[in-house]
Amino acid sequence: MHQRDQNRRYSLRSSQFGPSDQTNPYGAGGMNPPPKKSKTWLWILLGVGGVLVLACCGCFGAIGFGGKGMLDAGMGMVAQQIRPSLDADPVVIEHFGEIKEMNWNLMATGEANQGGKQDVLVWDVKGTKGEGQILGSLDQTTNPPKMRNGKIKMKSGEEFNLSQ
Repeated sequence: MHQRDQNRRYSLRSSQFGPSDQTNPYGAGGMNPPPKKSKTWLWILLGVGGVLVLACCGCFGAIGFGGKGMLDAGMGMVAQQIRPSLDADPVVIEHFGEIKEMNWNLMATGEANQGGKQDVLVWDVKGTKGEGQILGSLDQTTNPPKMRNGKIKMKSGEEFNLSQ
């Protein structure tokens, strides 16, 4: 063989594995990397878990807000029942005048019942002459119910016993 044929043979071989070719001449041919594992189950479990968390939050929110709303509605009916007796009480007339607004105060009721008393209700009252609270127990033996052992707490801090 001539020198030129030998050079050509080498040049052909070297061109086969030049920089433009992407295959590795020393690696095992035909072996691909393992396929990526599917994460479908992970996404399904995360989706189901998220839906359950949202459902629990929604239920607790509905119970919290709905329960308070139902409690307020029930106490609003109690206020309507005891209001005529309060409107006729001379102490209420003297310090509040005509009652314009009367709302049950859940927090103050809880605080008033901490000393062992279990039946004190507290109402925030706004009248034509003043504002304050009416505290007392509900006497359900009368029709309509009345406040028993009631007293008035004015915003100024003064306290007066109801006449009934």
